[in-house]
Order: sequence, then structure tokens, then C-alpha cells
Amino acid sequence: MARLKKWCEDINASQKKARFDYVFVDEEDFKKYKPDSFSSLINNFRKYKGDKAG
Repeated sequence: MARLKKWCEDINASQKKARFDYVFVDEEDFKKYKPDSFSSLINNFRKYKGDKAG
């Protein structure tokens, strides 16, 4: 996860055309919560980012 976070930071620092970020969805939680949209994935699968929201 640290390398993925660093890649996003690096690419965002080197260009401004698009903003990159990441979300990691583990299979166990995917099956448990059954998200119904991409937005739901982004908002609810944040535990690997260290956010308190997930």
C-alpha cells in the first residue's frame, strides 16, 4: 500500500491533467458488504489508506 500511495503522490506531482488516487478492496469485505456502485467502493473501502472513515 505504501508503494501505491507513493506512486499516486509522484504522478500527481509530475502532472496536473488528471488526479490519481487508489482504493483497495479486499475480497472478504467485498463479499460481506456487497457494494452496489463504484462510489460505494470509494467511500467505504478506506481502511488500507489509514483513514478513519473505513
